[in-house]
Parts: sequence; C-alpha cells; structure tokens
Amino acid sequence: MIHSHPNIEIGTDAGAGAVPYGKGLLLGKQALCMAWGRRAKVVRKTFDYDNEVGFDWSAVFGVAKPVFNSIDYGVMGVWTSRTQVTDA
Repeated sequence: MIHSHPNIEIGTDAGAGAVPYGKGLLLGKQALCMAWGRRAKVVRKTFDYDNEVGFDWSAVFGVAKPVFNSIDYGVMGVWTSRTQVTDA
C-alpha cells in the first residue's frame, strides 16, 4: 500500500545546485513494536444514586521502533529528486 500525507518533507537545498527533493519512508511489517505491561482494564462506576455513570480505561504499554545491534529494522528513508514545476 502507498499512502500520501500532507506533511511530506519537500525541499530545494539538496546538493550544490539547489536540487529539489522529496523525502519519504518505507515502513515494513515490523516498523513498530508494542509491548503490554498490563492489558486494558475498564471500570464502570455509578454516581448520584445510579443517575450518572462513569467509565475508567487504563493500561500499561510501550511503543518503540525495533533496534538490534544498533541497527534500525522495518523502516527505510527514501530521498528522491523531483521536478520543480511550480512552488504553489
């Protein structure tokens, strides 16, 4: 799948001749790791003689990019030169 995003970095100062460029990322299947310390827990509580209901959702987890032996896995940066048709 290829997705576009409005925050793609586009510049004009790559190289000695001010080469216009675009920067992107290729994200693999394991570009992000998530580990659970405690699974999600939902608590329902009633207040005001059961006239109001409140919910609490809590969990313990962490998210990080996988690194092994100081090498990043699952993500690759791609810089491509582009034709500058207009700055609009």
